[in-house]
Parts: sequence; structure tokens; C-alpha cells
Amino acid sequence: MPTSPEPSTPERADEPTEQLNGPLTDRWWWSGAFRMIAGGGVVAYQVPVLQAEPFALTYVMVALGAAVAVWGVLVLRTDYAIHRDAGSVEDGDAEQS
Repeated sequence: MPTSPEPSTPERADEPTEQLNGPLTDRWWWSGAFRMIAGGGVVAYQVPVLQAEPFALTYVMVALGAAVAVWGVLVLRTDYAIHRDAGSVEDGDAEQS
């Protein structure tokens, strides 16, 4: 009786454990990265206005955009710490400064 062939490449411990398929919004980094990029985008759109003819609401929008970007960085750091502590990142990948 035929048997199923052995896999050509055995599973390695150094391969990433995060699945590469599925929705992007299920990734651990999505929430923080989205906030960071959205906040940066708001600030970037306000720069030409600040250079041309700034007024009070322009500064408010820059402050809100910067706050959202900082919030995104904080969420990203927190989510990375949770992801790292769950054992999903190898020691060699963690905090290479």
C-alpha cells in the first residue's frame, strides 16, 4: 500500500511562526502601525498650510495628528512586548539596537 511521501523540507525552529495568509488586520503590528501612519499623514497634510498661511485650527490638527502618531508608537511598543513575551520572536530578533 503506498504511503504519503515525507515532506521535502522538515519544519525548522527558526522559521517565522506568524502565518503569512489571512487578513492583514489580524497581525500584531497592525493597530499601532495604522495609527502611527494615519497621524503622520495628518501632520504631513498640514505642513503646506503651516508654511503658507497658518491659523489656529491648523495647529490643532497638527497637534491631533502628532498625538495619534505617538499613540500609535505606544500601542506598537506594547503589542510588540506582548508578542515577544508570547515567544513568537526569537532572541536574536528582539531589540537589535
